[in-house]
Amino acid sequence: MQKFYFDDAEAGLVRASCHPLFRKYFSDDFYYDILDDYSPFGNDDGADTLYELEEWLKKYADTEPLRDFLEDLAVKWDFEIDESEWDLLERERIVDILHDAPYAFDLTDRIFIATAFGQIKVSGTLSADIKALADCAFERQLMIVDIYQYDEPLLVERLKQMQGDLTACYEEIWAQGFPKLYIHRGEKLEEIEHISWNNLDSYIDVLNETTIATYFIFENEAGFLQCAGADDEFIVEFRDVDENDFHHYILGKEPITKKHQTFSYGGVSRDLFGYEVLSIDDVTYILETFYNHHMVPREYLLRNISREFQ
Repeated sequence: MQKFYFDDAEAGLVRASCHPLFRKYFSDDFYYDILDDYSPFGNDDGADTLYELEEWLKKYADTEPLRDFLEDLAVKWDFEIDESEWDLLERERIVDILHDAPYAFDLTDRIFIATAFGQIKVSGTLSADIKALADCAFERQLMIVDIYQYDEPLLVERLKQMQGDLTACYEEIWAQGFPKLYIHRGEKLEEIEHISWNNLDSYIDVLNETTIATYFIFENEAGFLQCAGADDEFIVEFRDVDENDFHHYILGKEPITKKHQTFSYGGVSRDLFGYEVLSIDDVTYILETFYNHHMVPREYLLRNISREFQ
């Protein structure tokens, strides 16, 4: 299970309450300065976002993707920017919006940046979609500086440094152990090395081309996602490991009791229920959620088979 690093109500934001990976990549003092307006959590919007994020993660970290947090916050804080334009980088459209609402992007961009840094600060992970929104926020704020011709060299310096530091940290998060893809053919387990570590489409292409019995392992900090099968019949297992214990589950789509078949892979045979044999569309969706949000889609049932390994 993941370990979370939440701030103490009295001590507030301090290095000791941050994930080790956060401390490694964000070592400059301004990252911990709650009075520095050009830091992720120093401005009011950033500080409030971190508080809201920590409260949200305490309740929903294991069940909801982080995008839901932003959607909830958009309603609660009445974002001026519609969700369809959260990733807007078209200069002419940005100028049009600023003409009617000069500070329209300030709230959303500070929130996107604080959410990305906050996810790493608390959990040591960063979802791909949250990183993408933070990148848009950095680029958009640099564009706004240019549009208004602000004389803010420190702001420009900080935006570029924060984006660079965030990207370096993000690359380590993903390169440390996820995603990896292995194909099991007979007795041999081969890692596919030509797939880029951050290219989900490559994985989906390989999955779609699977016409013989194969065995895939996808790995990130949340655990291991194992997929076995061919054509349009796959079995998917999820293993959540921590330093003291592990939990092993089989994923299923809907509850029915009819036995389907015995499925063998990786030297292990599984007696499966019908609802536990998934289509390639199911596997693709599960993989996309695991890849982007480091979690298993909550609508898929989990049958705990941990005892079989004890």
